[in-house]
Amino acid sequence: MKYIYTCFKCGFPMALEEEDCPEFCPSCSAPKSQYLREPWCGSIEKRRIHVDPMGPDPDWPKYDIAYHHPKAFPKGTRHGQVRRFVTYYKDLVPTREFYEKVFGWDTVPIEADRDKDRPTFLCATGPGFPNWEPRFGSTGYGFLKPVEADPTGVHPHFVVEVDDVEEIAKKIVPYGGTVIRSRYEEDGKIYAVLADTEGNPFIVWQTPADVTFSEPESQVYYKWDRTNPYKYDRMYKSDFDPKSRYPFRAPKKFTRKSLHGRPRFGNIFYRTGNFKAFQKFWIDLFGWDFFELPAAVGGKEAGDPNPGCLIATGPSYETWEGCVPGHMNLGCYPFEGDVLPEVNFGMEIHMDVPIAMTAAEVENFGGKVGDDVPKFDNANWFATFTAWDPSGNKLSLSKCPDSRTWDEAEAGWDTWDPQLFKSGI
Repeated sequence: MKYIYTCFKCGFPMALEEEDCPEFCPSCSAPKSQYLREPWCGSIEKRRIHVDPMGPDPDWPKYDIAYHHPKAFPKGTRHGQVRRFVTYYKDLVPTREFYEKVFGWDTVPIEADRDKDRPTFLCATGPGFPNWEPRFGSTGYGFLKPVEADPTGVHPHFVVEVDDVEEIAKKIVPYGGTVIRSRYEEDGKIYAVLADTEGNPFIVWQTPADVTFSEPESQVYYKWDRTNPYKYDRMYKSDFDPKSRYPFRAPKKFTRKSLHGRPRFGNIFYRTGNFKAFQKFWIDLFGWDFFELPAAVGGKEAGDPNPGCLIATGPSYETWEGCVPGHMNLGCYPFEGDVLPEVNFGMEIHMDVPIAMTAAEVENFGGKVGDDVPKFDNANWFATFTAWDPSGNKLSLSKCPDSRTWDEAEAGWDTWDPQLFKSGI
């Protein structure tokens, strides 16, 4: 029989068949004895039992990774937020087709490159506003760039927004990082390329001077409004003309009730034994919030010196999903070996199609799959396999089981209406 289980410790709700109920909460690892149970009523949001977690604790020690609710991020700044992923192409046509055909991305050349043979593309992986920001938390946007566009040769795979590129570059070396490429301009924006204590390369992008902080991606929401989860979609008021400031069109509408093709979390790695220095770098310089992954969802036992962590790079819900559009969260994992894995982004795939069929589609459009494709779909929380696109970029593809309720904030779909947008409703 199907029930709604709500974790009394952290408020995490689950709608599951009784036999599929996990022994430990996937959010905080509380034992099954801490669940409150009630009959399935057709929607997880219609449940009678609500255990609403407390808000962020401003006094929580910043280096403490024990279970806690996401921290309070400061208003009026987007400093430290991971704003874009970056994927590089060697062979443009098959790589672009791969992402458009297999994962449904909407790819459009940036305005400065629209007439080039090898342009940089904006990639919308889900519903978006006319300024190409995503409309829902945990929908990541990115760039698809020609491989030769990176003169450093290190191919950084994510972009962190900062208040001041030159100021952050001055602080990198004392914290054990490296300046790979100092301040430069591209498409009218200011960037630099840096690396952390492990040598993970990343791009920093300076917040443009014309940001008003009234945009949805500039907000700080700590709690999902369960009575109206889409109310923030209609807050975006702007006078810009999408045709003149943004390339060609607003991001396309995406299929209802599908997160297929949405990058959800970045995967970043540190060398075993280096966690404290790695953590200090990101927390002190960029304000990130680390939370130790529960053992129930692939983490290690609490207190392990080399933990796996979820990282909030900006405002997040109590479930550690992105709380506002326009930024992405990460996960970090220990690694033993001489060559650190490249940062990559975990992407969701079809829930209503056998995982083997999605793997076959990847290969049909010029990609490759690893030898870890599950023979049977996992009835637990995730079935995952490794794939590579036609240009050799590594992907981690995960199928969420059908326990998803579609009432979660990150599971929205595009209902954008131009008239509503113009009126600011």
